[in-house]
Amino acid sequence: MNKILDILCEKKIEHIKIIDMKNIQVLFDYFVIGTSSSLNQSLACVDELEKLSIINHVESDEKGDWILIDCGLIIIHLFSESKRKEIDLEYLWKDMPIDTFECK
Repeated sequence: MNKILDILCEKKIEHIKIIDMKNIQVLFDYFVIGTSSSLNQSLACVDELEKLSIINHVESDEKGDWILIDCGLIIIHLFSESKRKEIDLEYLWKDMPIDTFECK
C-alpha cells in the first residue's frame, strides 16, 4: 500500500481516501480514491504502478474521467473532480472505515 500511495503523491493526485473493505469483500481489501487533474496525470500513475508489476487490469470511461486500476487486494479509482462528485464512492460506502491520506 505504501508504494502505491507514494506514487499517487509523486504524481500529485489529490484528496486521497482509503476505504477499508476487508469486512465485506472477498475479492479485495481496499478502495483507494483520488482526484486527478488530467488524463495524462492518471496515465502517469498507471505507468509508474506498472513498473511495480502489481497491476492486474486497468479500465476507464470513454473520456478518461474515471480510471480503475486493479492491483489485486487494492483497487484504485482515479477521477476527474467532476466525475468524482458524480459517482461519489465515499457516500456509497459511507458506512465503511474511510481514512484521508495526506501526502507529505
